[in-house]
Amino acid sequence: MSTDQLHEMQSDFDFLKLAVTRQGFFKLYFKELPNHRTYVECFNELNERYFDLVGEYRYSGWNSFRRRLNKNA
Repeated sequence: MSTDQLHEMQSDFDFLKLAVTRQGFFKLYFKELPNHRTYVECFNELNERYFDLVGEYRYSGWNSFRRRLNKNA
């Protein structure tokens, strides 16, 4: 296994450690938000990455995520 593959696996593992919990996903969202043009774009990228690694979406869509986010505010 190459060094690049190991770094990618570590990155995926670190992502999943946070993304599996609601608070962790929120933390990832706010960390990544400055790197995106819109709130929805940021959410979609994180939700798609979660899907790619786990095989299901963390949230069914933007509105589901937004409702959870607002409940925690």
